[in-house]
Amino acid sequence: MSVVIERTAGVGALIISPNDTFLTIEELTAKRSTAKLPGMKSLPMETVESGETHRQAISRLFKEEVTSPDTDAAFFLKQRLCAVQLTPGVWLHAYLFETDREYPIQIGTAGQEVSQPQWSSISEALAEPSRSMRYRPGVKEVLDTFLASKRQVAEPSELERFFE
Repeated sequence: MSVVIERTAGVGALIISPNDTFLTIEELTAKRSTAKLPGMKSLPMETVESGETHRQAISRLFKEEVTSPDTDAAFFLKQRLCAVQLTPGVWLHAYLFETDREYPIQIGTAGQEVSQPQWSSISEALAEPSRSMRYRPGVKEVLDTFLASKRQVAEPSELERFFE
């Protein structure tokens, strides 16, 4: 039995619009420990700081990484989706947020690390070749988990099928 050690934890926000698009940002800096390279598209992500809860790190993410100039913007936390190992000992804990439309998004206080927030197509992201460096590690895994969770909710249960 192998033991999984989490040296570093991060949180990520998969923000989904009704159009099956998700919010991405572009990475401006490299970070070897998380396999991040400049130019990669990513979910908004933050490292969980010592003594910080995931909820506190997510709140910080929405201040530092992405904000909306639209005062009506609402992002509803739906669930914790999954944990994805980015590199040995480095884990991303992804949370699903839904919104009622594609709000305008701007970079928060961490503007030196990320840029170009935009709404990206889920299907286009998943169609990228597996060796593509266009998306940061973890993005496709989080999207796959999201789609799998949608299928589970959409599929009728065995009991429902029995009564058809």
